[in-house]
Parts: sequence; structure tokens; C-alpha cells
Amino acid sequence: MDRIVYSSIASKGTDTPDVFEIVEVSARNNPKRAVTGFLLYDADRFLQMIEGPALALQALLEDLEADPRHHTIEVLHRSAADERWFPDWEMKHLISF
Repeated sequence: MDRIVYSSIASKGTDTPDVFEIVEVSARNNPKRAVTGFLLYDADRFLQMIEGPALALQALLEDLEADPRHHTIEVLHRSAADERWFPDWEMKHLISF
């Protein structure tokens, strides 16, 4: 299992409904990938911590790279993990506007 923390910049036009849709879809899809974590959003920046199987996280990062709602994805931290920090969080979120 791995853990990744990344940041990205919201694309122009990304707004509150988009962010809620991201959270909703992530909470629905992440259990299928055995991924847990959280998303922080503040006006124009995202910060996300995700944890799960290495191949699932790599596939998720590839999906994120293709998502037009944000850009300039920067992986800030990536490491192996012995256990989950957030085992019950399909996708928790904190949004500040």
C-alpha cells in the first residue's frame, strides 16, 4: 500500500458545484479501487491525500492528470504505508471559498 499527497490548481471556471461533484464521484468510486483519503479545496487550489494499492493510486493519478477541472499536479509526497491513516474515509473533504 502507498500514500500520496499532491496539490493542483483549479482550472478557470471550476466552481463550487464542480468541487462537490468531485467529492461525490470520488466517494462512490474510491471503494472500488480500495482508495481512501481526503480532499482540501481553497478558492483555486486542491490538496489531496490518497492511500491504497500502488497500482490503484497510479491509475488514479493518470485519471487526475486528464481531468480538465484542475492542472499543474505536483506530487508532494509518496511513500509506502503499512496501514491506512483514514480507513473509513472514501473521500472526506474540506472546502473554503
